[in-house]
Amino acid sequence: MSLSLSFEEVGKSFRTQCRGRGLRGLFFFPKKENKPLFSGLCFVIEPGERVLFLGPNGSGKTTVLKLAGGLMTPSSGKVFVENLEAQHFPKKKMGVMLSTQLLYTGLTGYQNLEFATRLHGTGSTQKAIQHAIRRWKLETFVDDIVESYSNGQRALLALARATLMDPPLVLLDEPTAFLDVPHRSLFWRYLRTTPSTVLITSQENFPEGTIGRVIHL
Repeated sequence: MSLSLSFEEVGKSFRTQCRGRGLRGLFFFPKKENKPLFSGLCFVIEPGERVLFLGPNGSGKTTVLKLAGGLMTPSSGKVFVENLEAQHFPKKKMGVMLSTQLLYTGLTGYQNLEFATRLHGTGSTQKAIQHAIRRWKLETFVDDIVESYSNGQRALLALARATLMDPPLVLLDEPTAFLDVPHRSLFWRYLRTTPSTVLITSQENFPEGTIGRVIHL
């Protein structure tokens, strides 16, 4: 199962403070202003597409993912997932990996996955958890406390959690940033075989056959 998305003249601005210099070199903040990140963003993503948002730091890649997942509202325009505005789309139908990974470091990897199934309202689904462990090669450390994980191990666990239950929409922010070559091959295999609609951010292009379309930001 997969989903369609559409961005219709979407813009995003962030409120910032104007910093000035007062008497005796003191800084003050006389007024606030909106700083535009992007505007007029229009595209349609078909069900089952794998789309890479490519661009440098600060180009708005992570913001686009958050807008697609309804985790942030646009300053202008609208984002739709199927026929619903993104902020009203059920979160249990999507898997999200943000750069912060949002893992519970005081729990084991297995407990993180088990908790994720409960958040999605599916209860403790052992078969799905075991499949995720095998898919992302977590066997040697899944029972360890996440606080002890390397950055690469955390990235693999975050990928396992985002793709758990094979949600129809998957949003992945810089998923390969900490992966070594063997584990990147696991990710390429996932992209080639998943039926989900997948949105990915990166600063580098991906191998041929893993991505259907690249959108430059």
